[in-house]
Amino acid sequence: MSSYGITKRISHALRGGIGAVLLAIAALVGYVAIINHQPLDFQPNENPSPSVNGYPDFLRAGSMAQDVKHAFPSNDPFTSTFPDSLPNYSLAYEDARPILALIRTALRKPCMCPLVSSQVSNKTDLTKLRILASLIKDAADYQYIIGHPFESAQIRLDGMEMAAVASHGGALKNYLASHYIDTICRRGLEKTLSKLSANQLEAILQRLKDIESKEPGFPVIVKAEGKARTNTDYHEIEKQGDLGFWKEMYNITPLNRILHHPYPWLTYLIENKSELLRENQRYYQLIAKETSHSYHRQMINRAPDNLFMLDFPSKIWEECWGKYVYDQTYHELLLVETALYLYRIQTGRYPPSLKALVPKYIPSVPEDPFNNAPPSVPLKFPWRSYILENSLYHNQPFHYRLESNGRAFMLYSVGPDMVDNGGKSNKRDSSASGDMVVGKGL
Repeated sequence: MSSYGITKRISHALRGGIGAVLLAIAALVGYVAIINHQPLDFQPNENPSPSVNGYPDFLRAGSMAQDVKHAFPSNDPFTSTFPDSLPNYSLAYEDARPILALIRTALRKPCMCPLVSSQVSNKTDLTKLRILASLIKDAADYQYIIGHPFESAQIRLDGMEMAAVASHGGALKNYLASHYIDTICRRGLEKTLSKLSANQLEAILQRLKDIESKEPGFPVIVKAEGKARTNTDYHEIEKQGDLGFWKEMYNITPLNRILHHPYPWLTYLIENKSELLRENQRYYQLIAKETSHSYHRQMINRAPDNLFMLDFPSKIWEECWGKYVYDQTYHELLLVETALYLYRIQTGRYPPSLKALVPKYIPSVPEDPFNNAPPSVPLKFPWRSYILENSLYHNQPFHYRLESNGRAFMLYSVGPDMVDNGGKSNKRDSSASGDMVVGKGL
């Protein structure tokens, strides 16, 4: 056969191959278009707010805190320290009075914040809550400095209670704001305890118990985030379509998504979006179930491998769960510490062990949430899920011992690193190593 004949056959084959490829691409594009124009077979969950709701009052208090005429001097780095700045603190506290009163009114109402996914910005509202937290802390500082430790403690507890209820109904972003609020509002609470009378300590102890009972629980926060994210994904796909959805939610072009994550993107295009939403819902249910067990730092259930979850790895849940358990542990330590001071006032000494506080002061000796996971079982051990389901943990109470011939005490949790450091403090950081130490009782 001549070279011309061979060339002609190759040319026909190439044209035929290119035609087949183009036909396959056209068929794929047509299939994707059909799949992505089908209505979603998915029913989103709504989160109706109660008719009486304290959350809008918190936001209104935050707006008032933004507009106060006299700011607390601690917010001004050029203001001199106490006692020189006391007149300025007094002016700021007078401005804060109606704000503090509004907070206490809101705390008497049910609270339900909007169901907002962490994908969606509610920065303005969260900023108001953060400013409000700073005002609460400064108002409490002022009351302590002028010799009113009980009123100082009550103001801080108002802030801590606001943090506890502000996560109800909301998703992860509202929880993280609440974590910040709780942290800043409780700062300085311990130093007031040794200055209170028995009746005042009893009131503080009861408030701490009430606040603890209002915590939504981490599984509830997980479920709220799952509901909010799947609702957001659903509504954006319905409104924008697939390509518009990615541009709207992530502010990127489809081309960038394809170039950076080609396989998940192509997989996403041909998958059933309703089933993806349901898959993600199942994931949140698994995380909620897992976090209802004792704390074990690393999640066993991993996020689904789909584009909805591309910006939301399981590590986020691990970090937030650690923060939640840290706050919960700190509240328990505060409760026990308050009971220890009350016991000393009523008996003249600190108890030899925490069991002596039961049941008059506390219902039971609290277990240390950071000292419950079995350290000898590695993360990928085949029976780890069985251990989770059956709660086979080495439960240990908080560490407590008397010091200085009984005139002082050491009370601590082993902390987020889950290692007993003998009472060496981690400086109250939920991500630092070391123990969570409260009060020396001197």
